[in-house]
Amino acid sequence: MRLITEVPLTGLSDQVRTLRSTLLRGTVHSTELEEQALVNAKRSIAQAVPAIFGLSLTVPSRIELHFAKLSATIRLEIGIWLRQQVAQHAEVNEQ
Repeated sequence: MRLITEVPLTGLSDQVRTLRSTLLRGTVHSTELEEQALVNAKRSIAQAVPAIFGLSLTVPSRIELHFAKLSATIRLEIGIWLRQQVAQHAEVNEQ
């Protein structure tokens, strides 16, 4: 099970994502909890550095995240997402 939970989500086909979700259903590693953790982490990061994400200054999030406690998959997904966001920000501001 642990190996399945550490499979990166980015680039997976719909069939493989569905298979992964099916295999994890009913375990402590539910894909629903993973998705919620990913959404919360993205929201927290976006609020911490709003300029990169094109947001106006907002009230800091009340969600306290412990990134070290997130699964390897979630940390990898956050890294991929963050790298894409920073690249877009740099590209827009380069012009």
